[in-house]
Amino acid sequence: MKLLKDNWCVGEKLRIFKHSLERNSMEFPQFLTEKQVSLMTKQSQKTLQQHRWKNTGIPFHKFGRTVRYSEEDVLQYMKNCRVETEIA
Repeated sequence: MKLLKDNWCVGEKLRIFKHSLERNSMEFPQFLTEKQVSLMTKQSQKTLQQHRWKNTGIPFHKFGRTVRYSEEDVLQYMKNCRVETEIA
């Protein structure tokens, strides 16, 4: 397995996506940590923190002092970042 920043491996990233496909729609929503979202979006944790402070970027939840991102919100954000190009 290829190691990524902070000892995360490609297998862990794939496990997150696989788990999201296997979930039953009747279950509770899946929440992701800042580190997991950073890996998925290729944005640094510092960038995510700045977006929260500026009230921009991906919507987030606070449970006490803990910050979590809804998997659904992260995937929607990634879809909305798509840029359509013209064919020359």
